[in-house]
Amino acid sequence: MARTAAARPSAAASRHPDLLDAEQFAGRTGIGRRQTVTDLAAAGHIPGAALVSQQKWLFNFQVFWDWLAGPGVPHGEIVTPAELARRLGVDYRAVRRSRKDPETPGRGLPGRRVGGRIVLFAVPAVERELGWPPGSIAGDSPPPEHGPAVRDGSPADLDVVGAPAARPAQPGGRRSPAPAAQPGVRRRPAAR
Repeated sequence: MARTAAARPSAAASRHPDLLDAEQFAGRTGIGRRQTVTDLAAAGHIPGAALVSQQKWLFNFQVFWDWLAGPGVPHGEIVTPAELARRLGVDYRAVRRSRKDPETPGRGLPGRRVGGRIVLFAVPAVERELGWPPGSIAGDSPPPEHGPAVRDGSPADLDVVGAPAARPAQPGGRRSPAPAAQPGVRRRPAAR
């Protein structure tokens, strides 16, 4: 008697729950595109990735989570620096500058650079580093009012939680306005 398609277990049902295909992994990590995930895996930037056929990748999410959040951190949400900054009520650049690898001692927010430009943070690891209770940095709640205080959202305020202090702008630098013209001093026109 032949087996019907309904009687056969699907490949997804027979896999371990921590094994995800590229589409599932992209959705769970917030990377977004399946092609980006497979390109990063092919370049060796995603731990726990394995090429199982010519174009099929499987990702061990537990291995990736331990790499991203550090060992012993319970599973939770993965966010980008912009989303974490919004939830903490601070500037995006302050969050990005304060990133450190989870195993690195010292102050900073535990997160990882995946490939060249993608930076991800595990919310439970950030809460643990800040000393806040689990669930403090929820997506739908306002910034927390406890723990190390973040006052007005300026990058200097995040120094309380471990970011390097913002560097003051240098006179004539990219981030500061040009010095005012002094009487009797002529400035050369900018080259075009």
